[in-house]
Amino acid sequence: FVLNHSNGSFINYLFHDDLFYPQKISTMMKYMVRDFNEQIGMISSARNLIDENGVVQGQINPWQPIDNEVLNGMEMAEKILYSSQNYIGELTTVLLRKKLLKQNNGEYLMGCFNGVRDKANGDVATWLDVARQGKNCLFLKDVLSCFRRHSGQNTYNVTIIVNSIIDWLNYITIF
Repeated sequence: FVLNHSNGSFINYLFHDDLFYPQKISTMMKYMVRDFNEQIGMISSARNLIDENGVVQGQINPWQPIDNEVLNGMEMAEKILYSSQNYIGELTTVLLRKKLLKQNNGEYLMGCFNGVRDKANGDVATWLDVARQGKNCLFLKDVLSCFRRHSGQNTYNVTIIVNSIIDWLNYITIF
């Protein structure tokens, strides 16, 4: 509902248990406004893992570029699919162009890949759909957000785990 009624051109979720560092949005928007040809579909960054009390446990990136790095859509999809992990980051980590979320029915939806609604991995489905549309991902080397790990997460729910496996099979089949 909120996504479909928002007026902005960019979207970045912030979940109740995660954190933005103060410079996150301004840093990412600096790159978006310079991208006149709109080749960058989304911007991600390094992120810290924090515990239930907000104590930093370290970084959680499956890779860490020395400098800012641009991945084209195919590179992004390959890194996600070959590693079978969320190579880009959680929804809190990524700023993206809202228009890339528009579906054939005119609605804006997160968690769709090639028109199919995801069961458990909404972030991965969205990143793969941006890649499928041929847009780039700019990955910033700086840590700009925190992902909180705690016992109440859906990560430990058996139904979510099974649905996640089904989603990964769909990605591999469709892409």
